[in-house]
Amino acid sequence: MLKKLVAFSFLLLSLSPGIQAGEIEENFHLGLREALKCIKLTPEDIYLRNDYLEPDSFRLDIVEDLLNHPLNVAPWLDSLSAQLNREHFSQRLKLTGRILDLDPVLPQPDTKRLGPYLQGDDFLSLPQGLRASLKYLLGGIREANLLMGEAFSPLNQKERDFLFKEGPEVLREGIFDPQRPIEVTEKEKEEGEKRDKRILELAQNVERDKIISAGLALTLTLESAQDYLDGEADPGEGLLLDLLTPWGRVLVGGNGPNDYHQSDVAIIIDLGGNDRYDYITSPKDSRATVIIDLAGDDLYLGDEGSYGSGLFGVGLLWEREGDDTYIAGNYSLGAGFFGCGILWDGGGNDRYICDTAGQGAGAFGVGMLCDDGGNDEYRSALFSQAFAFVGGFGWLSDKGGNDLYFSGGKYTDRLRYFDHYLSLSQGFAYGLRPYASGGVALLYDRSGNDSYISDIFGQGSSYWYSLSGLVDGEGNDSYISYQYAQGAATHLTLAALLDKAGDDNYISHGVSQGCGHDLSFGLLEDWQGDDNYITGDLSQGAGNANGIGILFDFAGNDNYQVRKLTNTNGYGDFRRDYGSIGIFIDLSGKDSYAAGYENRSYWTKSRYGVGADLERPPREGR
Repeated sequence: MLKKLVAFSFLLLSLSPGIQAGEIEENFHLGLREALKCIKLTPEDIYLRNDYLEPDSFRLDIVEDLLNHPLNVAPWLDSLSAQLNREHFSQRLKLTGRILDLDPVLPQPDTKRLGPYLQGDDFLSLPQGLRASLKYLLGGIREANLLMGEAFSPLNQKERDFLFKEGPEVLREGIFDPQRPIEVTEKEKEEGEKRDKRILELAQNVERDKIISAGLALTLTLESAQDYLDGEADPGEGLLLDLLTPWGRVLVGGNGPNDYHQSDVAIIIDLGGNDRYDYITSPKDSRATVIIDLAGDDLYLGDEGSYGSGLFGVGLLWEREGDDTYIAGNYSLGAGFFGCGILWDGGGNDRYICDTAGQGAGAFGVGMLCDDGGNDEYRSALFSQAFAFVGGFGWLSDKGGNDLYFSGGKYTDRLRYFDHYLSLSQGFAYGLRPYASGGVALLYDRSGNDSYISDIFGQGSSYWYSLSGLVDGEGNDSYISYQYAQGAATHLTLAALLDKAGDDNYISHGVSQGCGHDLSFGLLEDWQGDDNYITGDLSQGAGNANGIGILFDFAGNDNYQVRKLTNTNGYGDFRRDYGSIGIFIDLSGKDSYAAGYENRSYWTKSRYGVGADLERPPREGR
């Protein structure tokens, strides 16, 4: 099934103006074949050994397939980004379910027999369309709860209690304390490893197909309810309905400002006004929540597991319009942890702020954040902005505007540096080495002059048997990171940064800009524009420890600056009885190099490293 999906996705054309994906792929392979002649290789030689470890139970088919065919990574991610942005959320969930090797059923939420719960003068006084919407949504809430209960039913009560309490700890990071005794830190590390192994054992028994089905139940009913929410007479201001059901409270707010602070909420529909939401929890015995806000500049303040959160459940937030601010804790703002979490903002200049595992983050489930336009600001500390962990799919889509993405600044990277911070965000997928393979993460920004800022691991990077990408459609963009970024893959994994148009700036310290480390494939691909690439070492098409790294620039007058000349601009070393491969290709334009390379030239730095400035203009008529 997945291989059919991969093949089908290659038929889709990019929406980027001026250049189409088919032309890029054709010229990519032509340039690659010419460059590889210098080191006596062909494109068919570009693959990764995967015989070092047996596949674990979480290894995804798509990851296994692309490890064998890594040159398909960029077109697959590009096609996936286009396909996801053409579908309704229910179709997106079905697609991500297949990518996660799951087979969700299409639920049929029953809206009958809800009469005893949707009644009373306040309910009957609502416009007919609004009543119909509530009926659909409550049917979806009930169905999602049933399916989530079935998903965890293979676990006994003790196992469920352990998973619900200890599961979220797997993605929490502590603040580094240099005064903390080493023996205390080591003991906590050992206990954490035991906990993580136990979580993986329990996760194998959870019926994750049912989790996707629960998400489908809620998204399908939202799509039905949407048709009834417009064109009704003004029902008034204030809180129009506060109704208690077995699945939680059902609230309806009229036009004008409303303050929602109630707990145990299943459904909120707000018709307009500048509203304030304070941590709307899902009921204790319920695992589904939906919030719909149709207009206004709104403020969302929440703790862990809020606003489009699928923390052991299904959470859906649809904010149709307005300049909104979202401030929440971990596992929020489009996050799925053993669940499905979706945040959909229809437009406006918005701010998204969270700490860990949010803004399109999926682990043992699906997390999605989709913003349809505006100059937006995304800020997080860790594991966010299109992040995927074991068994997870994380997606962040922004369709327009000049956006800022920032991740880091809180959790010290104490394994490597004491003056830099972990990000692991902005199109980052992550497995639990050596026990479980990671998931699939994709950040897609269609247009605008965007700024991406991370520190350690970000901007289309990955770790341990996973797949990730950052795809930017057009605009003059800035990518700033320190290490393991901008198309960098480490430890048997795949990652790509694809920028289709604009005059872009790429700045990093090293192990970036198309770098594959330790049996991994890393790619930076830029289609158009006069670009600047600045880095330190092991970058700009570098392969290390049997990895494959490629930097491919299709067009524009570009500038390549590096600090270390010996392992950049096409570098590969020899390790473990065979080669690492580094490939640098600039296909056209008047380019400049810190190393003094000339246009229309080839160079080699090692047995398996090659650089080529081919000066191949696009064919006439293209």
